[in-house]
Amino acid sequence: MKIQKKYICIFCIFSLIVTFSVIFLLNGKIHFVYYENEKEVTEIRLLSYWNYNDSEGRNYQKLIDEFNEQNPDIHVTNDVQTSEEYFTRLKLDFASNNEPDIFISWPCITVNKYAQIGKIAFLDKYLNEDEKWYDSFDKSIWNSVSYNGSIYALPIENIYTAMFVNKRVFDKCGLPIPTTYDELKSAVSVLQREGYTPIAFDISDSGCMLYKALLARLGEILLGPYYYKGRI
Repeated sequence: MKIQKKYICIFCIFSLIVTFSVIFLLNGKIHFVYYENEKEVTEIRLLSYWNYNDSEGRNYQKLIDEFNEQNPDIHVTNDVQTSEEYFTRLKLDFASNNEPDIFISWPCITVNKYAQIGKIAFLDKYLNEDEKWYDSFDKSIWNSVSYNGSIYALPIENIYTAMFVNKRVFDKCGLPIPTTYDELKSAVSVLQREGYTPIAFDISDSGCMLYKALLARLGEILLGPYYYKGRI
């Protein structure tokens, strides 16, 4: 069995209105195995939370199956975790030097964290080789997936995160529906003063989606230089 180092990784990014999923290169280990016909096959492990029981997971698995069929010298295995267990598993894999070849995570802070220690590879070379491919992406995403001027991830999907407002409570407090971040902060102060819980969400990974969206969208405003230095 041969072992070769390769950089591949998938990354997920969330914004307040639109959530971007992006693809990264990680310093993982790709194993070569021999089948009965003695043909060398590259084994790649993808760590994801694409559950086979939902339409998204089935669609991604279909793409993986098609890729495996079209590339007989490469085999991608989808190592599926629940969304609640996913990031714990990812941290354990990194801590035990068992990093996946491809994985999903958050933007900005994760980019900085793993780029600083050389765990993920930059994609500039591949993007520069295909200008049409590069231009197909929303340019606003690059800042969130870059470190020291190099791009470490690619978007693969959009996810919309919505905020629902209790209009009755807002009317009772004499508040307009907020349309900007400053208006939202002002409304939060008033609601809290009137005895209401301004914003509610649970502490699971899925429940914290709003917090992650706010952080991705407003991270620099909220945290200043610490946002890009990976100190949170």
